[in-house]
Amino acid sequence: MKTISIVAILLFAFAAWFLANGGFHSWQYQQTVDGIEYKRIRFEKSRTEAGVTYSIGHLAEQVEVDDLIYKGWLHRREDGSVSGGLTAEDATVNGIKVPTDTWVSFDRDGQLASCRFPANQTIQKHKCRGTGGGIMGAVVVFYPSGSLKEFFAPNNVVVQDIPCKGDLFNSIQLHENQRLKQCTLSAPTTVNHRDLAKGGRINLDDDGHLLAK
Repeated sequence: MKTISIVAILLFAFAAWFLANGGFHSWQYQQTVDGIEYKRIRFEKSRTEAGVTYSIGHLAEQVEVDDLIYKGWLHRREDGSVSGGLTAEDATVNGIKVPTDTWVSFDRDGQLASCRFPANQTIQKHKCRGTGGGIMGAVVVFYPSGSLKEFFAPNNVVVQDIPCKGDLFNSIQLHENQRLKQCTLSAPTTVNHRDLAKGGRINLDDDGHLLAK
């Protein structure tokens, strides 16, 4: 009986989520929206931006939007701004060099929020992992100012004298002033006169002082 009750609760929770998010939206084929031709497109409520509806579209051909050329998939908000897309040519965005086949994401103010690079990329002296591009790749996150905020290193790396683990499961985070904010230790180390074990996640303030977990 307990198992049945749990299943019923999960089904009810899913139904509530389903209705709250407007349900599944079917694809519309061979559509032109705002002068852009799509092989298929659908419209959804954003799960990360309250009150925003956006489109997910598979482009019929390359298209230029806001000085960037896209191919494949393009995500746009209802106001026409791009929330994400796959680049078709090398470009520089907010001072960041973006190669072809990079998935770029933008915040509501049009600032570059993140990239998923097709190959390893050095950004502001940090080597960031690339995983083939596309929306599911390892993410590299930026502050609105363009400063690097978070990345996954392809290998273990020393950041400001601290050994940080580099893999797909442990990100390295930076403060906006580029001081180390968080990482998982790849080796034992000493920070602020404290001995720390390998494998621990550390948190630092923007002056480099160790914070309590």
